[in-house]
Amino acid sequence: MKGRLLLILLPMILFCLNRAQGQTFKPGVIMGITTSQVGGDNYSGFNKLGVTFGGFVRLKLNENWSTQFEIYYIQKGSRNGFSITENDPNQASQFFLMRFNYVEIPLLFRFNFHKFVYEIGPYYSQLIGLHYEIRNDQYGSVGPIKNVDDLNQRYNFQYPMKENDFGFILGVNYKINAKLLGSIRYGQGVTSLKRPESGIIDPYPTSLNIGWVNTVLTGTLRYTFGEGDDL
Repeated sequence: MKGRLLLILLPMILFCLNRAQGQTFKPGVIMGITTSQVGGDNYSGFNKLGVTFGGFVRLKLNENWSTQFEIYYIQKGSRNGFSITENDPNQASQFFLMRFNYVEIPLLFRFNFHKFVYEIGPYYSQLIGLHYEIRNDQYGSVGPIKNVDDLNQRYNFQYPMKENDFGFILGVNYKINAKLLGSIRYGQGVTSLKRPESGIIDPYPTSLNIGWVNTVLTGTLRYTFGEGDDL
């Protein structure tokens, strides 16, 4: 998995660094943490922690506006209970973990205002790995399951889980210095990863439930290479 991820990210990061030779494009690196949930999985709360890292290329349009292309690894998903303890039936019976590993590609439009940078734009995510595990009185113990095909087969889903995700990002950045930004983002999926059906996905389906949908909050530091202050 790690080798596959590096093969995907490394060419893009090298491309970003190569663009640093020009005067218009500014490359940079991203590193941070995520907290997420999956709508429609019957668990609520941003309980799933994860990591994110990657790179970007920024194009300055004028004094206040810029666009930014990014590619990064990001973890999303859902979690209920933070440990499995065989001697504690309450903990053991409630454990649930669904971790999605994505390569995500957003295209953002950014507006500078004093020491803040506001941004909005769409993203596309490609699933490159998952971890699914549950221990519940109603459904029993399942997993760990490590790929989409095994998950679909284990539950014999009528509507199989998808390996891609589309959505949008809203973010605000604070200029720590001429090269470094602190960023907080909200990412919301707009397409269903898994359509609803009775059972593990949605015991009480309604016309308003579109199935599994990613929601993620991300906090990162972003460092820009090159001369000048084009954050």
